[in-house]
Amino acid sequence: MPQQILIMDPYHPYAIRFIERYYRIWGMKSVCFYTDPEQFHYEAWRYPELRSEMIEASYAVPRSRVLDLVPILKQKHDIAAVVPHNDLAVVASEELAEALGLDWAQPGVIELFRDKFALKELLRSLPDAPRINGTARVGSVTEIRASLSDGRFARFVLKPIDGYGNQNVGFFDDQTSDDELATYLQAVDRPAVLMEELLDGREFWVNGQIDGSGNVTILAVFESLVQDMNGRDNVPVAHPLIHSDDPVFEPLARYATEVMRASGLKRSPFHMEVIVDEQGPCMVEVGARMMGQHASPEMDEVHGSDFDVFTLAAHYYLTAEDFGPIDLDWEFYNSREFRILLGTSSSHDRIYELNGIAEVGALPEFLHWIDKPFIGQRIVPRTDLFSSPWQAVIAGQSNEYLDSIEARIRQTIGWNQDAHGAGRAFKKARAFAAVANRKFHERQKLFGRIPLQDVPLREHA
Repeated sequence: MPQQILIMDPYHPYAIRFIERYYRIWGMKSVCFYTDPEQFHYEAWRYPELRSEMIEASYAVPRSRVLDLVPILKQKHDIAAVVPHNDLAVVASEELAEALGLDWAQPGVIELFRDKFALKELLRSLPDAPRINGTARVGSVTEIRASLSDGRFARFVLKPIDGYGNQNVGFFDDQTSDDELATYLQAVDRPAVLMEELLDGREFWVNGQIDGSGNVTILAVFESLVQDMNGRDNVPVAHPLIHSDDPVFEPLARYATEVMRASGLKRSPFHMEVIVDEQGPCMVEVGARMMGQHASPEMDEVHGSDFDVFTLAAHYYLTAEDFGPIDLDWEFYNSREFRILLGTSSSHDRIYELNGIAEVGALPEFLHWIDKPFIGQRIVPRTDLFSSPWQAVIAGQSNEYLDSIEARIRQTIGWNQDAHGAGRAFKKARAFAAVANRKFHERQKLFGRIPLQDVPLREHA
């Protein structure tokens, strides 16, 4: 029986890249499983690869019952790797890997990367622990007030313990009213959230890969430039690359390496958010997965064409054997300024008229779109990573020059600016019709060509 890989809810560009790598490099097909029928119908039609020869089988099973897949997988397939392509797949992938007897499974370790409180508590408890900011698990205003009494939280952040994508993050201090705190807790609607000491300083991303022996390779460092908008603090708007000869790079790389070694994680990419203040680096949070928001391919871009971050990660999901030399070109990495831009928006809308896309694409400094805006796209007020209306990548010889290019791009991209009256109504109707027509035809293809097999649900003790 040929070996295959297993991947959860693969309607995501990263999942498709992994599916392609395993098929092209190792000759392995993918077994896909879908945990949410509504999300499947909404998302999967966007990816024709999910109905290609690269797919061995597709199953439907609720997320809470994914272990019911195991008997079928053992009977019908030879699963060599389970691939957690995003945050939501991390814990389920570990559980399945353990149940299938795969040596990638790391029970008691991988789960920590979906529990921000537990991970920081573990790191803080270790001998020679890396610097970790103060945290508490709180579920009520009373518990928040009790934590404030120990003096660690004059200014603090509240966030979901298993959150991601900068969603539902609130910034407070010891003067915040009980009503404001209660409003936040009610909006998040979780039994408990993380209360975390607020750090003041520059914010960074550190991206890396851990091998089968726990050795850490730093792939890239980006700064995270943020703004306050739409009633939310700390919304990212740009991510400039930090060169390896920048004074802040080495302390960040050393700190991230120390944290990841202390965590015990192996055979996984990681994406860490770090703040550097007067005391040095301190982790905000870390994920046992690729860098989010479709930006991981930029690891290849900053090191040149010989490096492939997805092949590197795919190798270690499959085996603990050494990958060999990693083609990181630090000379190329340092040869230019590089920046990821995220668009902003302040209202609910749908794009029916789009301006400036061709002009931006023609700029010599423009490299490519990560997320290109399109007619029919739904726009919401920007409050986190997921609500950005577009993402683009630019490069040039100086940050000062790229500042001017960034400003020009933001002034050039626009939507729904020109049409009025009947013209506006016509363009809106045309945009809605185009989206509906495209979705109808693509979904018809999907329904006809992805045979989803329902998994019988077993009774659990």
